[in-house]
Amino acid sequence: MYQADDGWATTAPVGRYPLGDSPRRLHDTAGNVWAWTASGYASDCGKNPTTDAFVRRGGGWLISLPSYMRAAIRVSSAPTLRHLLLGFR
Repeated sequence: MYQADDGWATTAPVGRYPLGDSPRRLHDTAGNVWAWTASGYASDCGKNPTTDAFVRRGGGWLISLPSYMRAAIRVSSAPTLRHLLLGFR
């Protein structure tokens, strides 16, 4: 999706692009890694969460779908999943 070279081999250092900060100065909510949350996943947006899957949010740099490049995107993941595109904020 992003064709230009930003100078970083994988993820950029936190806060490197301040023009992308939220109004409350939250850095890097999309584009680096998917963020693990402590929320159990529920297909009905939280009404019946499970402990078998957890929510991850935000888009990672390797995902090529524009719809995944927003902080509000949420997907489920097994709690045992490990991947270079997963991290913490």
